Amino acid sequence: MWISAGQWIKIILMGRLKEFMKTAIKDYRVGALAPTSQKAARRIVGLLKPGCRYLIEYGPGNGAVTRAILERLPPTGQVVAIEINLNFARSLQTISDRRLRVIAGGR
Repeated sequence: MWISAGQWIKIILMGRLKEFMKTAIKDYRVGALAPTSQKAARRIVGLLKPGCRYLIEYGPGNGAVTRAILERLPPTGQVVAIEINLNFARSLQTISDRRLRVIAGGR
């Protein structure tokens, strides 16, 4: 997946990359080297079947794909995001959307 220089600058300025990398370095279970770009998140969500209302997301990280899912999900939908990394879970809990339920921890 290609991330443009402009996208990298935007990520760095927002501080998400810094926080993501700090978490990824501390937790060997993090499977990504950088957060998912908005473009990639939209492509992933584009694979959902029309009318999808319920979704369980395992390992949502900092919520890049979660946010894209919520943009597409109908008002009656529900996303359950299961994240074992507590730093990422805290980040997910800042998403203000009644359709999102975050389950944190797992150890």
